[in-house]
Amino acid sequence: MLPQSGEGGRNSLSIVTTLPNRTKQERKGQVIIASGGKEQTVEVVQLNEYALFDPKVYEIGPEGGGVDMSFETNIERGTLLLSYVKLDWVKMPEEKAKTRVDGWKGKVKTITILPNDTPVERSAPFMLGIYDDNKDFMPLDTAWVRQKPMAVAVNP
Repeated sequence: MLPQSGEGGRNSLSIVTTLPNRTKQERKGQVIIASGGKEQTVEVVQLNEYALFDPKVYEIGPEGGGVDMSFETNIERGTLLLSYVKLDWVKMPEEKAKTRVDGWKGKVKTITILPNDTPVERSAPFMLGIYDDNKDFMPLDTAWVRQKPMAVAVNP
């Protein structure tokens, strides 16, 4: 049985997102609260935090060469990181990149891919990410460098 009189007290409503917003768009929605025949609409906005490579794949010939990866982000300078696997055929620039070119667009400093004298295609992932509150690396997007193999001579 519901009380017929008294104070309603203070109430609060918490909305928790289960996934971070890694898109270029803010997510918006409405929550409708209904009680006692009355309704109240509350606008909800989930802000975004993103870093996206464009393109996602960089094709390199067997002779090797330089790769300039482009990205777009809304993450502050100095917070965004590039993570990669150290490979003997990928030479990273020695100095840190001044990654931002204009506003939220940028390029990773030129990565040098050494010649591929094997008969096997090779590939390497590169990840843009940030450290989360627990100081764990959290990848936001991945781009791949794929290198074609040397042509194998066929004996007639």
